[in-house]
Amino acid sequence: MIEITVTKADAAAANLETLTSGMVNAIFLHFTFSEEWSALSKVAVFTNGTTTIDILEAEWASPDTCAVPPEILSLPGKTVKVGLRGYSEDGKTVLPTTMCSLGSVKPGPVAANDSTSAQSLPVWEQLRTQMAKVEQKLTPCYTTLKKHKSQDDAASHTLRISLHGVDYKVGSTAIYVYQCMRRRHRSTYWRHPSNWNEEPGEGVCKLGYGQLATHAYGNGEGVFAVNYPEVPEWMPNDGYLKTVMSLHIRHIRQGHYDLDLTTWLLPLLKPTNEEMDWQKCGMIGIQGEGTVAPLLFKFCVVVDGRVVGESKNILAVGLRGGSEDTSPLNDNQTLKPGCLYTSIR
Repeated sequence: MIEITVTKADAAAANLETLTSGMVNAIFLHFTFSEEWSALSKVAVFTNGTTTIDILEAEWASPDTCAVPPEILSLPGKTVKVGLRGYSEDGKTVLPTTMCSLGSVKPGPVAANDSTSAQSLPVWEQLRTQMAKVEQKLTPCYTTLKKHKSQDDAASHTLRISLHGVDYKVGSTAIYVYQCMRRRHRSTYWRHPSNWNEEPGEGVCKLGYGQLATHAYGNGEGVFAVNYPEVPEWMPNDGYLKTVMSLHIRHIRQGHYDLDLTTWLLPLLKPTNEEMDWQKCGMIGIQGEGTVAPLLFKFCVVVDGRVVGESKNILAVGLRGGSEDTSPLNDNQTLKPGCLYTSIR
């Protein structure tokens, strides 16, 4: 990668690379700017003496990194130069740099019927692209929940989280469980990007068996006062519910994320009897004597740590009940689908 050091109006190139005609997205420049450029919008100006291409900062490959346009490298024997222009937001300050040479273009082999990538956009088209991106970001993002089409019976418990208005180009994207309600009076517990690293307390709760380990659970008296041992080794995430699901480009392009509840809900399992017999299991939210209070989950979409939309419905999940004779876990330590009941509200 060619390094361009920009010190106020001076631009100097280092680590020059060989330029050959026909290159496309093969040569990149990395800019290092002095403090005078911190508040300026930037435009990279490329020329080979015949053609001049302006690339707005928003169209660079990444912050401080820009590809040399293919048009500038199309003709062998031409000397390629680059400079920058900086503009203040109010338009009162303009800072152009000197032009620095990247070297001359050497002849490259030409393949028959060679089809290169699309041509660089003119400035007016770059501006229109930027406006389209802004409008895309303004599009309301949200999720809707539904059971997967394969769930015609209790044999599968896959939740399909549909994505709406999410642009894979805007940054790292994830799905969070940001709210979970339990018990019949619908106490609310939060796990949200804004308090992800907070210690459990008022308004903050890490749901899972790890929350209960070594602490008394129940009413604090009588048979309901139970002190659970440490978190079992087989339980992932130290017994806490894993609430962050990173979205890959393929998820966003296909418009949904499929979540396997039989694995995802494992950390919420806990023994319900006083003998700590894991053959008989329950779920946080199930109260004494089999009174069922399902867990209610809501989801949100987060882009670069910022919430951009939430789910339009709620996922309700509960256990059908424990059994002293059979385990709710499969041999591979996943939850048996038949133990769950799910609904979308």
